[in-house]
Amino acid sequence: MCVYLSSRVISLDSIDTYCSTEVYGAKAFTRRLTDDGLKDFQRILADYLVFPNYVYIGMQRQLDSMRRSTDTFAFSNGEGTVKAEEYGLWASDPEYYDCGTVSYSKDFKVVPFQCDDKAIFMCEKKEEPCQHDYVRYVDYYGKCLVVIPDKENFMSAGYQCDNSKGHLFAYKSSDDTRSVASAVYSSVTLDGGIYAGLRKTSTGKWMYENEEEETSKSRWDPNDDRENDCGVYRFTRNQTLSLFSMKCDIQHRVLCIDEFQKSRTFEVRGKRQQRRRALMRSGDTHCTLPLLSRGRRRDLIRSEKYVGRNVIRPTFKKICERVSSAILTSLKR
Repeated sequence: MCVYLSSRVISLDSIDTYCSTEVYGAKAFTRRLTDDGLKDFQRILADYLVFPNYVYIGMQRQLDSMRRSTDTFAFSNGEGTVKAEEYGLWASDPEYYDCGTVSYSKDFKVVPFQCDDKAIFMCEKKEEPCQHDYVRYVDYYGKCLVVIPDKENFMSAGYQCDNSKGHLFAYKSSDDTRSVASAVYSSVTLDGGIYAGLRKTSTGKWMYENEEEETSKSRWDPNDDRENDCGVYRFTRNQTLSLFSMKCDIQHRVLCIDEFQKSRTFEVRGKRQQRRRALMRSGDTHCTLPLLSRGRRRDLIRSEKYVGRNVIRPTFKKICERVSSAILTSLKR
């Protein structure tokens, strides 16, 4: 059987319709994962999702009255300035660079960057509520953030944030690292979180849709206040997949499950690459990329210059089989 991550966010009252119509008769998976299943699911997601490595933040070197570079950087949205040598988040010396990007491969330190070079970027929205009609803002530990997968230079990135009622995020101290990390890991790839089938009842209990109660405190992120009414899976800074609370009345990514059909595998001879491309174009199978939508994969490949064969590995069939192992025990309970 195969597990499918929805290719887009959907309304929770449309899960059954989405799975049955867009995933070829599949059913919504809204049950509790076993402890081993959750660990396996976390490993699979971390292995096969492509995380953005260079993300513009809101800081730029200032110029003096003679248009000469200074040793002072200004944060976006008028949030102050800092001397280069006093900024504690640099991953390397910024002497010859005027902007910065946050990098998960550098433990979310700031990599000096040329402002004319292009990268994807992180916006912050200060005003309540933390949502926008066209941009997927999500509250990450008290910061309303989104990572936009389009590659732009620093100036264009700032304009796009402005157009979405935000600004480039001013990453001022390590106090914001967990917010930045969670956004980098979960914003582009998961749209903020995957619906776990978990809802809060009027009595304050957290129940899955099959009426099984979630009683494990260790599954929840310890810093989540659980004030909202739906539970989602999201990555933390150390790539742990934890439960967070989000509103039920917004759209989420969801999971569907279906019996694995041999007709959807890629056991072909000869023109294998052409066959893969044809199936992805035609939408003949969602099992090709059960954890990454075609559109999101395209955006990430474009933004990070990955080639397709490095994203789809080792084979589609093996991916499906490995993902399925994460929930088999839950289905048999």
